[in-house]
Amino acid sequence: MIDTLDQVAGWLSPALVVQLQEVGTASVLTLRGSLTGSSVAALEAQIDQLGSTSCADVVVDLSDLSDIDAVGAGLLFGLQHYVRGRGGRMTMIGARGAVAAAVAADPL
Repeated sequence: MIDTLDQVAGWLSPALVVQLQEVGTASVLTLRGSLTGSSVAALEAQIDQLGSTSCADVVVDLSDLSDIDAVGAGLLFGLQHYVRGRGGRMTMIGARGAVAAAVAADPL
């Protein structure tokens, strides 16, 4: 039985919501939800959009990211490599708990 509207929203919501905005001289990617192998397509779609921006630097806001697996972390590290290759810098902010631990293990 469905107890609350929040339960319904949780079932219908995508596992990952990604927002891309240009703020000053940086592109800001805000991630909400869970970044796992089954949800990386949402982030990959926004990464494709980064190439069309004039911003070299990228800020990835992980404040609302609740979960990440090895596939998700690998995608973030790949993004970091891509940004560096374009002569930019990538900064990850707001990571907590298991998300912070996963992104602290930078293989690059």
